[in-house]
Amino acid sequence: NHSIVINLIVMAPVNSFILYCQENRTKFRDQYPDLSNSDISKLMGDHWRAMEKTEKDSYKARAAALRKEFREVNPSYTRKPKYPVLKPYTFSFKVNSTEQQSKVSPIKKQQPKQRTSSFQIEP
Repeated sequence: NHSIVINLIVMAPVNSFILYCQENRTKFRDQYPDLSNSDISKLMGDHWRAMEKTEKDSYKARAAALRKEFREVNPSYTRKPKYPVLKPYTFSFKVNSTEQQSKVSPIKKQQPKQRTSSFQIEP
């Protein structure tokens, strides 16, 4: 008897920009066949930023519906860090509360010290 353990990876729903990219990447790739994937992504980002609010709102509404459906199907889902081993190091640099922020004093730029030399040049 061999038992099979299947680990299912639950993917969180995508945001509105990712929905836009999934639907339009092939169109951009067909229109600009000589561009690299990263250049296509930059072009799509530029197009997204220039888009009318009403056009963006349709993607945002669909993304919100996907999030709602996902939460109903996966009520106990919590996002896990990609690299849990690095978590203590990455989070140690962040200020966690406004109380701590008020205790931190800003760093003041120090004036350079005047250099003095033991010899002088005579005119």
